[in-house]
Amino acid sequence: SRDIVYIDYEITPSDADRKSQLEEMNEVVGQLESEMDDYASFVRRSGSDIAYSEVARSAKNLPVDVAERLDSVKVGGVFGPFYDGIEDTYNAFKLLSVVKGYDSIQFSVMQVVADDAEAISARADSIEKAVKKGADFAEIAAKYGQTSVAQWLAADAYEPATITGDNAIYLNKLNSMKKGEVAVLNLSNATIVIKVFDVKNPVDKYNTVIVKRPVQFSETTSNDAYNKLSAFLSVNTTVDDLKANAENSDFHLLYYPGFQSYSHNVAGVAKSTEALRWTFGAQEGEVSRIYEVGGANDHLLVVGVEKINPRGTISIEDATA
Repeated sequence: SRDIVYIDYEITPSDADRKSQLEEMNEVVGQLESEMDDYASFVRRSGSDIAYSEVARSAKNLPVDVAERLDSVKVGGVFGPFYDGIEDTYNAFKLLSVVKGYDSIQFSVMQVVADDAEAISARADSIEKAVKKGADFAEIAAKYGQTSVAQWLAADAYEPATITGDNAIYLNKLNSMKKGEVAVLNLSNATIVIKVFDVKNPVDKYNTVIVKRPVQFSETTSNDAYNKLSAFLSVNTTVDDLKANAENSDFHLLYYPGFQSYSHNVAGVAKSTEALRWTFGAQEGEVSRIYEVGGANDHLLVVGVEKINPRGTISIEDATA
């Protein structure tokens, strides 16, 4: 094992970074206020952490900071930009519509198969009429070689996901149907017949376009942080130097005795495998180069090897130090 000291310096956005990104969000809001055909592409281009879903969501499955502002905007309106201090994000959203849906739906579905499109349409109409007159849905499905068991679907199972295309058409149709209703639905690759047996808890659901952008540091801010730490290391080249001068240079020096080689990273810092390898190849007193680490490359890591501990049982002095 090794007794190490290390500097884990987190790069944070500067005031200039925040001002610049707020200006960008103001531009996003201006674009959101106009009508557009493809909100999904717009949200992707905006750098949002949340993709656009074509299925309306209940308030409980929207981001909390959006849900608590829904009453402040009318359908077609845009709210924002606003800052969320918990997530450190700039945000805006557009409320496209408010529709009724359900917390849970019990339904059955069967696919209609025939030789051609005309035959499929005719068979689907025939099945729909028969079920509406009281025919057993499962028996008709069995007649066509399908197993159709009524199942419950909870909104919480799908609303948090990003849903588009046929899946969105399917789920939006289910939410628009009433208890006992039967419908034929034509999808891009199938025609299906749906029967809704029961529903629970009709609620308002919101079709929202959300842009949620984490506040990020700029390249200038990153370079400034790197240069500051590099200047410090240029005159503090040993572990003793770090211990003597780190605190006076605004760098917090941390201590990790008994650091072992089976660790996946250095002191829990993400993406620090390379620094880990260096640690177990270095000599006592050595100080590493600067490693750019962290989940978003937002940390600068420097490691110093204070002591190399030999294999075997540690001494009483080391254990009680």
